[in-house]
Amino acid sequence: MAEPSGSGLRLLAIADVAELCLLSPRTITRRRGLGDFPEPVALSAKRVAWREEDVLTWIASRPAVSSGERRSQLERAAPETVRRS
Repeated sequence: MAEPSGSGLRLLAIADVAELCLLSPRTITRRRGLGDFPEPVALSAKRVAWREEDVLTWIASRPAVSSGERRSQLERAAPETVRRS
């Protein structure tokens, strides 16, 4: 992560963004293609980074999921692994 002196702006590499968002780099790339993720800034011809503020704003904009909705999502994804209470 790079941080210009005094500006408070932090730039994040794809691995840092993936860790912060709990998404894989491939999912981030896919969401970018769909227009559902902040665009990075070009650092050089082959290197990009994301503004931390943009990523945090994107995270804050995501809807919260209730426990009932989460259980339903898990059941659809892997019904045999979800315990019924």
